[in-house]
Amino acid sequence: MKMIKYFAGIVLASIFVTGCAGTGTKNVADYSAQIENSETTAFVIGRRTGYAGSAGLISIKIDGSEVGSLGEQEVGVYEVSEGTHTVDVKFKGIAGFGMNAVVKSRQIEEGEKVFYSIQQTQTLLASKLKMLELTKEGFYDE
Repeated sequence: MKMIKYFAGIVLASIFVTGCAGTGTKNVADYSAQIENSETTAFVIGRRTGYAGSAGLISIKIDGSEVGSLGEQEVGVYEVSEGTHTVDVKFKGIAGFGMNAVVKSRQIEEGEKVFYSIQQTQTLLASKLKMLELTKEGFYDE
């Protein structure tokens, strides 16, 4: 019986630890190099949902295809072709229960970079995701 409790504790701990790590990066040098060296168009998405939203991953879909997932304070850089694209973000799994998804469409030109910040507002009875478009400078200052 003691062994089962021990094993269950390890499984639960590993779920919580891995649940916070997404496919993005927290290393500024990594995503800065991608942004500066890329001649193609890209969506650069940073996540700052705060403590209330830190346990779950946020799914990032571009044009209906999942391209990654972001943990708290992670950044993802996603290359796309010139044209109109739709970005859809929402919490994955049980963390998304009762939470909204955010969908934005945007026309982007060749070589253009689009910067978004995913944020979460928390009130007494509700929590809501929002996605704000930022300038490059605003993205780095955030």
